[in-house]
Amino acid sequence: MPTIRAVPTTTTVEANIRSVSYNNQNGLTFTIDFTVTSPLGTAQLALGTTLDDSLLVDLPIGDYQATFYPDIIIIHVLITITSAISFKEVNSITLDSFKDSNTSCNDCNALFVGLGNLIDKTLYDFFYPGCLYGKDTNKKYQCNCRTNDVLCEILCADYCAKNMTSEAISEIENDMGSNVHTPDPVRICQILARCPNTTTGEANITSVLYHPEKSLLFTIYITVTSQLGTAQIAIGKKDTTYDQTLLVNIPKGDYQVTVSVDSLFYENNILPVIYMQDENNNSFKGGSVGEYWSAIGVTASTYEQAQEFVKELEMRQRDGLIADSTVFIAVPDPPLNHLYTSYSHRHTKIGSGTSSLNALFVIVEQLSVASGKTYLDGDVLRGKKVLLLNIGGLHHHMPQVNLCTKSFTMVPLANCDLTYVRSRDSDTDSAQQSCSSNNKTEHLSAVCPIDILLSNLNKVVPICGPGLVIASTESLLLFDNDNPLLTKVESWNSSGVTLLTLPIRRHDATRHGVCKFIRDGDDYLISDIGYRLTEEELLEQGYIDKATDTAQVYTGLIRMCEKTAEKFLYLHSQPPMDSCTYLGVDNGAILFKFGWLPDVLMPMTTGITWEKYHVLKEPQHDNSRYLTEAARKSLWKTFHGTSLRALPLKGKYCYLRHSRDFLEFINYQNEIPISRFAHSFSDNKNKIEATVINSILHGDGYAEKSSIIYSSSLSGNWRIGKDTIVLGVREFSYGFHFGDRMSISEIRLKTNKKLNVSTGGTELEQRAKVLVIIGIDDDIDLMVDDPKATIANRSWSEFFSKSGVTPDEIWPAKFPRMLRTARLFPILTGQVDELLESALWMQDNTSPSLSVIGRWRSSKRLSIADVTGETDLYQIVPCENNSGNPTFIPNSGMKKFIEGDVNAAFQWNRDLNFMIDVHHVEKAIMAGENFCILPYFRKWANTKDLPITKILATLDRLAISVPIHYIGRMLSAISDFLAISVRGRGGLRSGPARNAAWEPALQYFVKKDERKGIIALAKEREKWLNSPEKIIRAARHYEGAGQVFIKNIVDTCHVQLKRHPDGPVKVDQWCTVTLPARIDLAGGWTDTPPICYEHGGLVVNVSITVDQKRPIVVRAKRVGTPHIKLHVDSMDSDAIVCTSFMDLSDYSRPQAPAALLKACFLQLGLVDPHINKTLAEQLESIGGGIEVVSASNLPTGSGLGTSSILAAGLLCAMARVYGQHYDDTSLIHAVLRVEQMLTTGGGWQDQVGGIIGGFKEAKCLKRNENVNINVEHRVLNISRENIEKINNHLLLIYTGRTRLARDLLQDVIRRWYAKTEEIIRVTDSLVATAESMVKALENVDIPQLGSLLREYWEQKKCMASGAEPTQVAQLAKLISEESYGYSLVGAGGGGFMVAITKENSSITREKLKTLIAGNDQFSSVSFHTAEIDLKGLEITFE
Repeated sequence: MPTIRAVPTTTTVEANIRSVSYNNQNGLTFTIDFTVTSPLGTAQLALGTTLDDSLLVDLPIGDYQATFYPDIIIIHVLITITSAISFKEVNSITLDSFKDSNTSCNDCNALFVGLGNLIDKTLYDFFYPGCLYGKDTNKKYQCNCRTNDVLCEILCADYCAKNMTSEAISEIENDMGSNVHTPDPVRICQILARCPNTTTGEANITSVLYHPEKSLLFTIYITVTSQLGTAQIAIGKKDTTYDQTLLVNIPKGDYQVTVSVDSLFYENNILPVIYMQDENNNSFKGGSVGEYWSAIGVTASTYEQAQEFVKELEMRQRDGLIADSTVFIAVPDPPLNHLYTSYSHRHTKIGSGTSSLNALFVIVEQLSVASGKTYLDGDVLRGKKVLLLNIGGLHHHMPQVNLCTKSFTMVPLANCDLTYVRSRDSDTDSAQQSCSSNNKTEHLSAVCPIDILLSNLNKVVPICGPGLVIASTESLLLFDNDNPLLTKVESWNSSGVTLLTLPIRRHDATRHGVCKFIRDGDDYLISDIGYRLTEEELLEQGYIDKATDTAQVYTGLIRMCEKTAEKFLYLHSQPPMDSCTYLGVDNGAILFKFGWLPDVLMPMTTGITWEKYHVLKEPQHDNSRYLTEAARKSLWKTFHGTSLRALPLKGKYCYLRHSRDFLEFINYQNEIPISRFAHSFSDNKNKIEATVINSILHGDGYAEKSSIIYSSSLSGNWRIGKDTIVLGVREFSYGFHFGDRMSISEIRLKTNKKLNVSTGGTELEQRAKVLVIIGIDDDIDLMVDDPKATIANRSWSEFFSKSGVTPDEIWPAKFPRMLRTARLFPILTGQVDELLESALWMQDNTSPSLSVIGRWRSSKRLSIADVTGETDLYQIVPCENNSGNPTFIPNSGMKKFIEGDVNAAFQWNRDLNFMIDVHHVEKAIMAGENFCILPYFRKWANTKDLPITKILATLDRLAISVPIHYIGRMLSAISDFLAISVRGRGGLRSGPARNAAWEPALQYFVKKDERKGIIALAKEREKWLNSPEKIIRAARHYEGAGQVFIKNIVDTCHVQLKRHPDGPVKVDQWCTVTLPARIDLAGGWTDTPPICYEHGGLVVNVSITVDQKRPIVVRAKRVGTPHIKLHVDSMDSDAIVCTSFMDLSDYSRPQAPAALLKACFLQLGLVDPHINKTLAEQLESIGGGIEVVSASNLPTGSGLGTSSILAAGLLCAMARVYGQHYDDTSLIHAVLRVEQMLTTGGGWQDQVGGIIGGFKEAKCLKRNENVNINVEHRVLNISRENIEKINNHLLLIYTGRTRLARDLLQDVIRRWYAKTEEIIRVTDSLVATAESMVKALENVDIPQLGSLLREYWEQKKCMASGAEPTQVAQLAKLISEESYGYSLVGAGGGGFMVAITKENSSITREKLKTLIAGNDQFSSVSFHTAEIDLKGLEITFE
């Protein structure tokens, strides 16, 4: 509990934590309520570590609230992993950092692992003062470690440790000076761990939950890696000995532990310290605990529906719309008791209150069981946030007959941004993470009302207190961005019940419940709630705001505090509500039906009395008067006096009850922007102006502009009339016509076995379906004798008259006659052509032909009630008994028919969604569009019941069918999907791809038979899908195949090795080639295949000497012995002697000895390993063996183009000694080939920079099919005087950090093939910057050179994540003040940095040396002279 000091001593302060929020960036934020009492009338409040350092605030007596951030929050968890010595490296903090005896415990070798933020020097000094942990008894600060294998005391300068005296504390403060009170505001978590060298561990805080009684709960995410397979983790609080800790045997993997706070205080001279202990040894996998929903309950009419709803929610969870840790609980509504149910359609609903009570009961029951209870324990709700989603039954249609319900009906809103609880890309690599929604991906999916609801709640759930939130999911709640009440903490932490309301126009308010409230300070206390009042009543009773002519509509979104939720729960034990749960039904009780309005909410309103309440008319629930009165008494007693508040928000409320509402919302309102083409695909011949949602349109169809096509797949010569909605229609490939103002729904039927249907005397076994055709204006619940009742937009009498159909043909005897129960719709099977007319005739207001009506009469037919599974509700008819009271008996004339298949309806939406995605992906790849397809892959991976094998088979089909020059992109795409599918598991994607099992498939690509290669890859891949690790390895081999494909294209570049006019060099005469290094100035990465030949590349670079030396030297000579003798680095190095082609065969492994030299020799083409001659024989035929020495005085990973320039020198020297030579272009191309042979990739700018002296621009045009790659270069015309001027401003700095371009290169190629928006944009910018750099060089504009160089560096950082490590960024910050611009050379990540200095470079060099002197962080940094080299490659002989 935080204590806040007040001045003077006569003043008292009482404080309580109101809320705690946590995120990774800001750490913990505490909001504290406090009361100031002072006889002086005012007081000074001190918040801080010491009175001198604290903030003094003058406050009068009263109640206040303050939010503050503690300077440092330290969370200690004792975890000992007992399998062996120390962490090797965790989060960039190495064991070597703690070897100093002053900073680690010599007794037990314990160390700290920094989590999240690294420990900076200030914090390091603060936590490791002097010799605090030394075992020398003369030291004044000791940790009092226990001996042998026991846990060390909590490490760090813990001022509260019982073994440290106040004098010791004071001495530490004096020793450390101001560092005690001025550490950087860093929030870190630390784990005390003791591990052997075979085991490592990492940990991070994932969430913080606050509860007034339990204080703070932290969830820590731990990763254990152990070569032993398993490890023991010991968890205990501060004073726990090793013997008292709980040892948990766990295999290596990812875990989460939730621990509770032991103490929390914030007093003078004491930093806030939180001690943590294990809470009931809870260890589980999952995401943020406490910050988001602990559980989400889902109600539905049937268990089947509930399961499908949960499937949909699970997909949203995987997509990041729901927290990973949230548990779903499916709750079917309790069934209606047939002995009680009336046939009236108005009586089939059980009531929102009944449904909610049953759902809460089931949620608590399941949570009780999960917590180990054998009884219903309401306390399981304590500290939890529970969301209850009331999803309407299938009688809630929109469009009219839609088994997916309103909640999951897609609404084509334009520009609808959802709020996610976590990044949707959190499990993907950088290539995938950077793929934002570009061009067409804005139509990736249409949102549903439930998506918008969850998104809205995600904005508030982190600040919402524990309790129950109940939400109707059938409405569209569109909140404005400007909604201060929505995110106000008090709004979601008040006692009692809070209703969310939105403004609604007076005319629309007549269809809904509306609230009237009284403003009481910041509260809006609800005085009355009206339901379906007329406009006159709304005005007379004060519900209308006359200024806006709106009322506040009850949105169906309710929040209950914990106490009120508990009251609501225990209604299940009070008659007659004890019949409202499934237990009551199982006990044979009559189900009591009640609603939130008026039954539960009205007793809480301030303007209600018992006399008014108990006579309120119930909304047609058909309860007996006795039960209703008994329930009202119980509800009044329970809830009267409970606070009922409104939360009046800004926004729009849309309730789409029927098809007509949906049609008008899409076509005839202007307040909410609508997308006319939402996640659909069309290659229809005619332009479609209708609204198309989640549909595929082929053929030669036509649709009126006001029509809506929803979740349908249409082909052929189809026609759709005005104001018509087509839902779920598929497989009708011949011409058909839907009339005006119709609602057409195709429904698959649920059967336990295939249905035998007789057609033309033939028995067919087919999956059955039905085509429901009704009018937009039809009310399916009006009785047939109602004057307003219609069928297909005409009266029943007209329908009977023109069709010749009689009522007895469509309704059983003694059965309610309404459109909902009329058996009008024939069951259709595979022979659709013949039966379709028997369904379509009803839309025409004409008399059907005898053949059509004959087929209709002979067919098996269903009603809407049959399709929606409501037939059972109409199997009862009323009769009068002797007492005059109605009783109910079964309707023996009714037979239960086949229901619509809810699972098939949802699955069709998912299948269609996938097919649409595939069409878009295929179109993008076939057309070579710069269109990112990774969002589709993530979506597919998150889709329930979409097998990975189906997705991969689809991608295989695309790979086989695309034009040959797009195969590289498809191989990368398959690799991308494999990596996405494992969601961050399985290891790093970069790695070797030479497993023998994959070699036969890869050989097809070597032979340029790509189609067979794709098939072979797919066949081998089938064996690698049984674990994340193997899937990642499969992904690597797809990238390996892509690398071979790139090599094949690179090999098309023209290389000509000509005979030198001077002939071969004499035996044993050395040929020496020297080359400069290069600095890239602009355009880097555009020279890299495949970017250079798919986009076109332009680079600008310059040749330089380093410290007045040409850094790259190659020597070669012919020798008499027919072998190849290779020296790497110098003649003094051990020679690698190759006497056979087997000795050369490892050239493609970059880490193999002399791999570069071997690849260069083979690239010459002077010997051929595939002919039937030995290496020695072939060497004899070309003039003998060869000895080669390569050397570079530049460090590995310098970024100065060393390896490519060295390859150019090797090729030149080797060729020359055998009497051959390359021209410049051929040599550039030959090096490009060598890079591909080595499998390291790489572009062509490095060799251009080394071979050609001075400043150059080099370019490669975009390649068309069957056109060879060709690199052209031009030396810029800059005078020697101007070159010297540039030399004076050129500064070369070695960062002290090596870098490996390969990993960066792989990442860039992935992102290029993925066509991420960023990489396309930056690639264009790289070329533009290169063009500007040419002009700046020719004008010798030094400031502009620096500016463009800095612009280039920013582009390189965008191209490759990890290009600027932290140390480099800090060095760059120092350099930026002394330069016009700078950049790391090459790919980045380390190596050399070049800067264009403001002053002479020699002056700047000395300034920078002084700045970094004594800074250990820059101890490896060195400065070098760089001068422009005008000669390029030079050859000498000796």
